[in-house]
Amino acid sequence: MKRLLVMLGIVAFVAVLPLSHLAMATQPCPDDDKVLICHVNSANDILTIGSTTYTFGRVIEISENAVPAHLEEHGDSLCYQTLTEEERELIEEFFNISLPNANCVFPALLD
Repeated sequence: MKRLLVMLGIVAFVAVLPLSHLAMATQPCPDDDKVLICHVNSANDILTIGSTTYTFGRVIEISENAVPAHLEEHGDSLCYQTLTEEERELIEEFFNISLPNANCVFPALLD
């Protein structure tokens, strides 16, 4: 009898476990209102080639509420191209500029 109760308890636990995980999965995630942007590091992280000015920055995650301030006041961008460390180093060497920690650029520089 004791063995039967233990087995029933295990079966009940296993049956209820997926339901509890499903309930947890539907809870709102606190980071749902976050947005990735290319944040301008400094005014020095700008490169002009011909008539196009390229701005380099760092990808950061911000609240949706902070997007307007970043776009208007900081000059950040939602549309950007990510850069690998190797691509950044090639750009630095080719154009003889320093882009410390830059991992994004806008508008797109590389195809």
